[in-house]
Amino acid sequence: MALLVVMVAFGCGDDDLYPPCESASDCEVPEGKSAVCVPRLDLGFCTWKCNGSDSDCDGAEYEQICAPFESTDEMLCFPPCDGETCPEGFGCRSTGGGSNNRKICYPNE
Repeated sequence: MALLVVMVAFGCGDDDLYPPCESASDCEVPEGKSAVCVPRLDLGFCTWKCNGSDSDCDGAEYEQICAPFESTDEMLCFPPCDGETCPEGFGCRSTGGGSNNRKICYPNE
């Protein structure tokens, strides 16, 4: 049943932008990167850790930026947005990372 929910949740968007996952081991990330499965609804979505530089996010099919995520100390790679450039099924939102917030495309709830 959870798989069906995720397929519906991600069906409106681009699975290549944020592949769904249950754990980091489900994620394929560029070589040498540390995968992260960000929790969302029943399943999460894949991304990887970065050290504060956008160049740490190189290697993806889509442009990625390095940003703090919500109230965690982790810096993660996300596709950027300017408010109107996210694919269908995604919205532009703040990373919620304090003073270093950046705007990212994020799956709609």
